[in-house]
Amino acid sequence: MGTDQFGNVYACGESAGSSSGADFITIGYDASGRIRWTGRYNGAGGLDDVARVATVDASGYVYAAGFAAGSSINSADGVTIKYCPPPPMNAGTDVTICKGSSVTLNASGSTSYSWSPAAGLNNTSISNPIANPTATTSYIVTGDNGLGCTGKDTVKVIVNSVPQATITADGPLQFCLGDSVIFTANSCACTYQWVKGSTNIAGATNLSYTAKTAGNYKVVVTNTKNCSRSSTAKKVQIVCKSDESLSAISEFTIAVSPNPTASEFNLEWSGTNEKVSVVVLDLVGDRVYQSESADNNQLKFGKD
Repeated sequence: MGTDQFGNVYACGESAGSSSGADFITIGYDASGRIRWTGRYNGAGGLDDVARVATVDASGYVYAAGFAAGSSINSADGVTIKYCPPPPMNAGTDVTICKGSSVTLNASGSTSYSWSPAAGLNNTSISNPIANPTATTSYIVTGDNGLGCTGKDTVKVIVNSVPQATITADGPLQFCLGDSVIFTANSCACTYQWVKGSTNIAGATNLSYTAKTAGNYKVVVTNTKNCSRSSTAKKVQIVCKSDESLSAISEFTIAVSPNPTASEFNLEWSGTNEKVSVVVLDLVGDRVYQSESADNNQLKFGKD
């Protein structure tokens, strides 16, 4: 009993009435254990040697039987061959990710799984590990059918690089209302999306963007492999009003009471909802008091 180089099972035995010795009966079968064909070789002096059946029984074993007849001797024989087909392993289709991203693999075909290599996998003994390789990797999954036979399949995780994403400014990030700063991203074969805070700026898809209002600005750069990276945000601050903006607060008024006074007095203002900074100078111009960004509409002086 054995297998040849083509994967066919063969059985050999003594032929009844034969003077030539051993006969060979070859049984070919497919992956499901179904018989494809049988054949025999009995040499020059063999008589009637016939293969009758080859089938897979309920236990998963191949059963082969036949008979030999000749002159005064008839005999029949059968043999059971342990049939151990490998499990139909399927590691899934190849996938593509961007470097730094991950993907869940999905294998099937067995009740036990072993993945290799282990690099980039969170678990090598489950059907659906999470893969986060740093470079393109082919993962092999091995499964067991419970009878000691194993099957394998391979899935490739293709890792594409992500682009650089940097911003340079053509001037200071703190300026007066009405001024601006131009941001420029790094140049590459990429597309660009400028973002203020967490919101995409509509239509801002060029290499450069002019920022005129306060906020945190960044750019998202996407390469031809559809991999993206966000730059570090740059903070723009409006620190003073322009002459034009001052005219918009012409209704701003200040009142001091009581006036005159020898001790404590109140400073009150109206006409703006913005915070106010107050600086008090003496007669020779020395600063004697300062209050930054007062939230209410009055300050009291004189007690100190």
